[in-house]
Amino acid sequence: GFVSLNLKKGETDDIFNEYIASAENSSTSVEKIDNYKKAIELKPEEFLPYQRLVEAMIEDDVFSSDEVSVIRGYKTNIKALSSDEEYPQLAYDIAKMYWSCYEKQSSENVNQNILNSAEWLDIVVEYKDFKNYKTASVMKKIAEYISSTQQAFSQVDNEKNADDPKELFEDLKNMIIEIEHD
Repeated sequence: GFVSLNLKKGETDDIFNEYIASAENSSTSVEKIDNYKKAIELKPEEFLPYQRLVEAMIEDDVFSSDEVSVIRGYKTNIKALSSDEEYPQLAYDIAKMYWSCYEKQSSENVNQNILNSAEWLDIVVEYKDFKNYKTASVMKKIAEYISSTQQAFSQVDNEKNADDPKELFEDLKNMIIEIEHD
């Protein structure tokens, strides 16, 4: 469940609205993020501050390790808000951050970040009418491909336990064809 501070309803609403307004009027993404985090602390059951928090994180095209920690910390709360109509977009935006907005890192870490995005892509592909469904599906397949190749290469006995490389290549070709026809 959600945990909130012990304030009267009107006080909580007023302070919450002040944090949202301060975030919207902030000139830097850091200020926006701080204000949205404060709003979330007051009303963790509200969808809007999570949505705006992710938008603020996306603004600078860098998903920092601190921001990763923030999203991980809110993951349970975010998933509890799945009934909101904007939930698939939020999950998609989080997946994209994991996918492409990282600080400069090694290719191994980039692969891990793509694998982390798969958890959010799993949510998105449940919404077949979502506007970016096909892109999310392809991203999820690529994450699965990376996962399977990592598993294949980490096996001591590749020939017995690994997926067939030809099959993996065919899957990748099919994903490219799917993107081209989207």
